[in-house]
Amino acid sequence: RRVHGMSVLQFLPLSADRTLRRAHRFFAAGADGAAVPNEDAINYLNNVLLQEDTALCVAIQQGMESQAFTQGRLVVDPEGGWATEESVAQFHGLCHEALLRNT
Repeated sequence: RRVHGMSVLQFLPLSADRTLRRAHRFFAAGADGAAVPNEDAINYLNNVLLQEDTALCVAIQQGMESQAFTQGRLVVDPEGGWATEESVAQFHGLCHEALLRNT
C-alpha cells in the first residue's frame, strides 16, 4: 500500500568543519491508524539523497572557511536552471508574510 509522507533533512553548521545532521520523517496514518513508511523511499533517502546533501554541506563549509563564500544559505542559479532553491526562498517568504499577518 502506498503511504504518503514527508522527510525533512536539517543540517546545522556548528563550525567550519562540523555539522549536526538531523532527519525527521512524517507519515500519514493508514486506515488502521499505523504510519507505515515506504521502504524504497527510506532507502533512497538514506543511501542516496542524504549522502549527496552531506557532501554538498561539506563542500559549502570548506568554502565558507575560505572566506570566499558570499551567497547565503540557499543555492540560487542566476540563470534559472534546475539546480536552484529559489522556490524554497519563495516558500519561506510566503510563510513569513502569513506569520506577520497573524501576529
